[in-house]
Amino acid sequence: MRPALFRLARRFGLHGYAVNRANRVELVLQGRQEDVEQCFARLETALPPGARLEAPPEFQDEWIGQTDGAFRIRSAGQEAGINLLTPPDLAMCPRCRAEMNDPADRRYRYAFNSCGECGPRASVSRILPYERRNTAWHDFPLCADCRREYEDPADRRFHIEGISCPNCGPRLTPSLESALGVLANGGIVALKGVGGYQLLADPRNPAAVRKLREFKQRPEKPLALMARSLDSLRKYCAVTPLQEELLASAAAPIVLLNWTAEPLELLNPDNPREIGVMLPSSPLHELLLNGFSGELLIATSGNRHSEPPALDGQEAAERLAGIDCILSHDRAIYWRHDDSLAVENLGRPQYWRTGRGCRWSVPGFELPDRRVLALGGALKNTFAMSGNGSLFMSPHHGDLEDLDTASGWEKALEQTLALVREPLDAIAVDLHPDYYSTRYGEKLAARLGAPLVRVPHHYAHALAALFESRKEKALALVFDGNGLGPDGALWGAELLSVSRGEGGRRLATWEAAPLPGGELAIREPWRQLAGRLHAAGLPTDPMIARQCEKRLNTPFSHAAGRLFDAFAARLGIAPRRISYEGQSAIRLETAARRENPRDAVIHPWHAREQDGIWYIDWAPMFRDETRTSAPAFSFHRTVAAAALEMVKHGLKHGSYDTVLLTGGVFQNRLLTELTAELLGQYGLETFIPERIPPNDAGISAGQSCWSGLNFKISGVHYLI
Repeated sequence: MRPALFRLARRFGLHGYAVNRANRVELVLQGRQEDVEQCFARLETALPPGARLEAPPEFQDEWIGQTDGAFRIRSAGQEAGINLLTPPDLAMCPRCRAEMNDPADRRYRYAFNSCGECGPRASVSRILPYERRNTAWHDFPLCADCRREYEDPADRRFHIEGISCPNCGPRLTPSLESALGVLANGGIVALKGVGGYQLLADPRNPAAVRKLREFKQRPEKPLALMARSLDSLRKYCAVTPLQEELLASAAAPIVLLNWTAEPLELLNPDNPREIGVMLPSSPLHELLLNGFSGELLIATSGNRHSEPPALDGQEAAERLAGIDCILSHDRAIYWRHDDSLAVENLGRPQYWRTGRGCRWSVPGFELPDRRVLALGGALKNTFAMSGNGSLFMSPHHGDLEDLDTASGWEKALEQTLALVREPLDAIAVDLHPDYYSTRYGEKLAARLGAPLVRVPHHYAHALAALFESRKEKALALVFDGNGLGPDGALWGAELLSVSRGEGGRRLATWEAAPLPGGELAIREPWRQLAGRLHAAGLPTDPMIARQCEKRLNTPFSHAAGRLFDAFAARLGIAPRRISYEGQSAIRLETAARRENPRDAVIHPWHAREQDGIWYIDWAPMFRDETRTSAPAFSFHRTVAAAALEMVKHGLKHGSYDTVLLTGGVFQNRLLTELTAELLGQYGLETFIPERIPPNDAGISAGQSCWSGLNFKISGVHYLI
């Protein structure tokens, strides 16, 4: 913004300065009142692409600084506070692409070309504020030509901190040609990207794909692709206008698309007709694809199973040993950012993973001015910081059950805390006492002398959606795998009432079902089916029946995700043992989309009310012997119909016009579509989270909201 402010001030003959602070841009102008007013009137339209005003400028009618009769861009020292204004890493802009492809340009084929509208920002920022000396670019002193561009107000790279060129910028090791040769011969390349290492391979080469899966210990989980361009992508996928907008955005996320060409079975064995695809996110990626014989490359995180992606050369050498080629460079990465993941859901953009390219500050939350550090959950972890009425979310960190991931998360968290030198008003954690994030939060609260707030998992989901919707109150259907409820039970199929002013209450749920073997049952869905059959009074595995009767390592769960697992097992499409989270549900949704909706039925269930809470019992569905040629679609339609009945019960307890659909189960877009359709027919508005993921990556945002409001819940509860 500072170069734009410089040009605007000069245009109106004003004096003063612009400076980056820790959490704002400070602009001071001196001149005739009419000139200052005209300058302010032009302010918003003068901003560069990607910039926006989130609050009106404050105006004072007396001079508060010193001037030498000119307008300057000043440098500031390191400051405390979360930097809500550090711009995210942005994909290459058209002008930098044109330079890189122009043989007459001095940045021709330069793998690190960037300007004020593109390039790495967040991942290369070491400390605050965002200035070159505080970033990885500090290691590359400007050559005479770049210095001239940097100091020339007429140049488009005037005061652009990431400026560089082949004479003074980073260097590749080994050469690009070496990496291309490895890919052409069916090898795997580990590429140092913008926010960490990625693994690249030829998707047309089954041996290369199998080798990559074996290295990553990822036998069936989907692999993402990177396409040379939108035009080349259309040869393989159907792309809607919204999906095209997401792909071409400066964030350049992975987007789930409908694959229309001959299926590449090894990329997504459970759903070959849907593939995650992204466009090149940096000049280096584009150069690789332009030099590759095909139009597509597998591009997946540079790690083995459950580990975080490698960040620097030493980590790459240790973790990626055995990879055919490591294509690296000498620009440091200070913050690890995975690729972001987005989908089209209900005709709206929805992020399932916030990583490289996402904006970390979330405006519009209107939180109280309390400094709350929220540490998130155990899976798909992000942490969050609220302050000054805004919310800062970290990028995706992953599952903290892995030691290396937890270590990387801890490092990023401590880096963030080092930037916040003011006392915290609260540290928020999940209610589950065994989560790594909860245990770490307990120690951190004791170390910093901050109050510890324990937030129920599903209320965190609901509050994150409520605040993003900007509603005062709503009903929230929160469907996910498992999370600890305030009563000590495993929740996961909840209808909650949530209000900014009145707090929250549980209104409806599903009857708890057995998980024979505990965590083992989640990994082996057949155990869940056996437990459901036993609960329904049907014949089942004798050992499982005895285990359920004696309650031997058999916790009970209300979770919606567990019902999907059990029904997929009933249809014989669940794996004997899942290899990644959500695998059974993905197979079930894939099967449903192949069936004819006209052949679907609605299975029976039973409902009862106790202490004001409505319970749905799914045992009748497992006893139902109705035959249909669309069993998977029938299941989805039945769950959607039950969700509507839950909402109808909730409406007896208050007046609501909006229902929030959140939790990881609502990543099932078929269920979301069917549920939203029924709610719409009943006259209710549906809201799905867009910027904050509906899965556990959004938990930290909801924890911040709970703590910022001192949120209270009513009903029969026992807070752990």
